[in-house]
Amino acid sequence: ASESYISLVSVDPILTAFELGRELRDLSAKEKYFKNEYMNLADQLSAYAVKLLDKVRGHRELDCVLGKTGKESEEKYLLLARLYLAIKYSEKP
Repeated sequence: ASESYISLVSVDPILTAFELGRELRDLSAKEKYFKNEYMNLADQLSAYAVKLLDKVRGHRELDCVLGKTGKESEEKYLLLARLYLAIKYSEKP
């Protein structure tokens, strides 16, 4: 899970990081042999999402980023939707 690759190809890199992290955590529960590798990658994705949020420059940008909901191509916003998604996906830096 390359940060550069996700940043270049994803319309919504935070959502991509959340979804990939969730998938890797699910795989770590199913495939015990690679559990540590999957968890390490999931943790890297969580740290990447935090790095992206660190780049936010103001209250309006933060509202935009945390309020985005739906698929990458949809422009729908709800109050703190990303925060709820992070909690649902058990994201933590």
